[in-house]
Amino acid sequence: MAESRLPHIVLFSGGTACRSTNLALLSKPVRLTRIVPAWDSGGSSKVIRESLGVLAVGDIRQALMTMAHGEGRAGDVVKVCNARMTSGTQDDARTEFALYAEGVHPLLERMEPGLRGAILNYLRTFRAAIGADFDFRNGSIGNFILTGAHLAHNSDINTAIFVFRKLCDIAGHVWPSTAADGVDLSAVLNDGTGVEGQHRVTALDDAASATGIRDIVLSGRGGAAVPANEAVLESLESADAIVFGPGSFFTSVLPHFLVEGIVPAIARNAHARRVFIGNMLQCRDTRGLDVARML
Repeated sequence: MAESRLPHIVLFSGGTACRSTNLALLSKPVRLTRIVPAWDSGGSSKVIRESLGVLAVGDIRQALMTMAHGEGRAGDVVKVCNARMTSGTQDDARTEFALYAEGVHPLLERMEPGLRGAILNYLRTFRAAIGADFDFRNGSIGNFILTGAHLAHNSDINTAIFVFRKLCDIAGHVWPSTAADGVDLSAVLNDGTGVEGQHRVTALDDAASATGIRDIVLSGRGGAAVPANEAVLESLESADAIVFGPGSFFTSVLPHFLVEGIVPAIARNAHARRVFIGNMLQCRDTRGLDVARML
């Protein structure tokens, strides 16, 4: 069957929680599009965001690596993009990064020159942008490459994803629900307390988790509305099934609906099946919520 005639499944979730679903779908004759958040504020993405003020790429990179694994892509480029820096000293991490950026890492040395040149270009673009004091510890090389591509292509994340997919020979699509930089997620608890940042919402302490979340807010720079990524809207137009979850409900599933244009695009596609997949275990942000309440 021609690829264009295969059922098209659009999957809304975060970077890691729906990995098993993603891999299972790739074993079937379907076209798969992952829609991931652009408001990740923890880990390597947090350090990059704070240094450059760019769109968070962590969930995008994780979803792309899941696609690569499910499609059987295990070449040197994928291995490089899966690599992480040491969590030791800053000097050790900086030295390790230099092995990649200077092209002397064994994985890079044995690559075809065109591939190696593209990767080095993006790593060096990233290095030039972050300055001398950047903390590389536990950072993802894939995040550095994707961010470098983002910067090298006029801050166009869709173009950066396109070239990243080509480097890794990935067929499946991954798009952030918005292409806007500087998007932040916050929550309001049932007692009125505010919680700023995606990474804090997913890690509520016992008292906050017991209080529960009343509302979530997604905001762009200066409190501006968050516009939808055109690539996502196009994907929704051709979807045969639109799947929500599994994933952290208040940070990786529900916020997509707050991106302007997403809900109308879903509503316009009247023929697509809607599927909600709840988590097998409760997260700290959904303690006491059942599936019916989430729906």
